[in-house]
Amino acid sequence: MARNLASSGAKYLAFASRSGGTTPDQKKLVADLRSQEGLDARVFQCDIADEPALWFTISQITAGMSKVTGMIFGAMALHDRILPT
Repeated sequence: MARNLASSGAKYLAFASRSGGTTPDQKKLVADLRSQEGLDARVFQCDIADEPALWFTISQITAGMSKVTGMIFGAMALHDRILPT
């Protein structure tokens, strides 16, 4: 999705993550996005379920990047088990 937004002309991509984007895959994605001319991609450590932390992160984004004009939220809880038939 981030690559699609970038290829569609997004100039600023801000990612909020509890871990702060520390995995190798996350770091590679952000580095790839940053390598595109005119694109600013950053990762902010934030648990969006914590409202004060979310507002602080939004203030960091707007102060250092741009006004927030859209937001996409994705989360998953995985419960491995055999489903009854």
